[in-house]
Amino acid sequence: MNPRLRKFALFAANLLIILALVPIQYSYAGVIGSAPCASTVTTTSTTSVVNTGGKCYIIFKSGSNAWTAPTGVSNVSLLIIGGGGAGGSGAWGGGGGAGGIVWDTAFAVTPLSSYSLVVGDSGTPGTNSLTPGGLQRSNNGGDSWFNSNSTIVAKGGGAGASYGYSTSDSTYCDGISGGSGGGATECFVNGHVNAGGSATQTLPTGADLIFANTGGLTATNAYQAGGGGGGSGGIGTASSSYQVPGAGGAGTQYFKPLLTAIASAMPTAWQETTTAGYIAGGGGGASSTSALGGVGGGGAGGANTVNSSSGANGVANTGSGGGGASCCSPIGFGGYGATGLIVIQYSASITTAVSLGLAGGVKVATYRAPITLTATLTGGDGKVKFYQDGKVIPGCQSIVSSGLTATCLWRPASKRLITLTAELVANGAVLGSKSIPITVSISNRSGTRN
Repeated sequence: MNPRLRKFALFAANLLIILALVPIQYSYAGVIGSAPCASTVTTTSTTSVVNTGGKCYIIFKSGSNAWTAPTGVSNVSLLIIGGGGAGGSGAWGGGGGAGGIVWDTAFAVTPLSSYSLVVGDSGTPGTNSLTPGGLQRSNNGGDSWFNSNSTIVAKGGGAGASYGYSTSDSTYCDGISGGSGGGATECFVNGHVNAGGSATQTLPTGADLIFANTGGLTATNAYQAGGGGGGSGGIGTASSSYQVPGAGGAGTQYFKPLLTAIASAMPTAWQETTTAGYIAGGGGGASSTSALGGVGGGGAGGANTVNSSSGANGVANTGSGGGGASCCSPIGFGGYGATGLIVIQYSASITTAVSLGLAGGVKVATYRAPITLTATLTGGDGKVKFYQDGKVIPGCQSIVSSGLTATCLWRPASKRLITLTAELVANGAVLGSKSIPITVSISNRSGTRN
C-alpha cells in the first residue's frame, strides 16, 4: 500500500476509535402528558406529569430544562427545592444542610412562552483525609431556579465541616452556610466557637414562603463528634457531649398534599421517604455512633465501625443533606447531598375557548378571492388551526394568537357550500376546544361565467 494511504488509513481508524469512546449527549425535546396537562419541555427523560384532583403537576427531577406554558395557563404555583449539601469527610464530620425551599402560589406566566429552569445537583463530599485543607472540604448543593438564576431561586444546602481538630485555621471548624447550613466538626482553636452554617435562603420577590434553618454547632472540647445539618423544618442538633453527634434537622411537612399528589411519578425510595409528608431533612453528624439524618431524606452520619464510617447519602429529589463521616476503619467520606426538585402546579380546568368568523361578518365568499378568517379566543392566547371541510387550510395549521385574535388568509378553491372551523391547540397537543362550524357559500368572481 502507498505509504500516504497507509498513514491516512491508520489516522481514520484511530479517529473512529476515539469517536466511539466519546459519550453522546441526547436532548429529548417534546410534549409530555396529555390535555389539559400537556406541556412542551426540552428534556422529557427527566420530567414527569401528573393530573390529579383537578390540578396538573409538571415535575422536573434533574439538570437544565425549559417549560412552555400551555394555552390558557397564565398563573402557576412553584415548588422549588435546592440540592442538599454533602456531609463532612475525614472524621467527626458535620451533616450537610438541606437545600432551601421556595413556595410561590401565584407566579404569572405567558401562554406559549418558554421558561428556563435548573434543578440543583447533589453536593459532593471532600477527600477522606485527616489533614484539613481545601480538597478535604465537602461541597454545597447546587441552586435550583425558575425563569432565571436571579428570579425564583432555592439555594443549595451548605456542606458539613470535614475533620478539623488539628487545624489552627478556624474556617475549617464551622459548617458551611447554604440554603440550610451544614453542621460543625470537632475543633479546638482558642477562642473560637465551632458554629453551624447559616441559612442563606432569602424570600424572592413575589414568593410566599421559604423554608431553611441553621446547622448544629459542636463544643470546643475534644468530643469527637459532628453537628447535624439544618433541615427545611428544623435546625441541626448540636453536639455537646463526648461522642454524641448531632442529628439532622427535620424536613418540613408543609407540602404533604402536594407530595402525595406527585408520588406516583417518583421513585420508590422517594415515596418511602416522604410518606409522612416530610421533605428536605438535614444530614446527621458522625461519631463512634451514628446520628440520624433529619426525617424527610437526610443521610445518617457515619460510625466507628468497619465499612460504616462513611456518611449516608441524602435521598434523591428531596434536597436533603448527606451524613458526616466518621473514623477510622477506614477513614470515611461524607455522604452526598440529594438532588433538588421543581414542581409546577396549575389548574387542570382550561377555560380558553375559540370562535370563528369571516371578515365583515359575511357568510358568502368569492371563488379564488382571498378573505380573512378570524378566530377569537377567550381565557388566554394560544395556537389555532383553521379547517375547511375537516382538512387543515394550507398555511393556517399553527397560528399564534395575539390579543386573543388569530387570523388566516383563505382562498376558496371550490364553488360550493364549505364548512369552516377553528380549533385551539397548544404545543402540538389538541386541547379539544373547537369553534361552532360556519357554512359559507362560494360565488363566482364578478364578470365570470358559471
